[in-house]
Amino acid sequence: MITAFVLRNPRFSILNVRNLYSVRKAMKTYAAWHPNCAYCGRKQHIDVHHIIPVKNAPHLAGDYNNFISLCRKPACHLIVGHRGNWKDSNPNVREICKLMNK
Repeated sequence: MITAFVLRNPRFSILNVRNLYSVRKAMKTYAAWHPNCAYCGRKQHIDVHHIIPVKNAPHLAGDYNNFISLCRKPACHLIVGHRGNWKDSNPNVREICKLMNK
């Protein structure tokens, strides 16, 4: 369903794909299944982070395999997920979190 919408409206979907009901529902469900930060293990201030950014792959915006839970405080989302720059992304975020939890 999302793929057809993306193909018909590429610019709109890239800018607004996070507002789609199916994407919001998928992110909320993922957050319920994974309530802890994958990096530090905290339970407060959890964000669902897209491993492959929505701007690069809008068709993966609602894919559970593209999500990881990271907390806002102490800035795991920014530091681990975005390498300290919100415009950047870290494709190895899963591996980094696995190394931290060993």
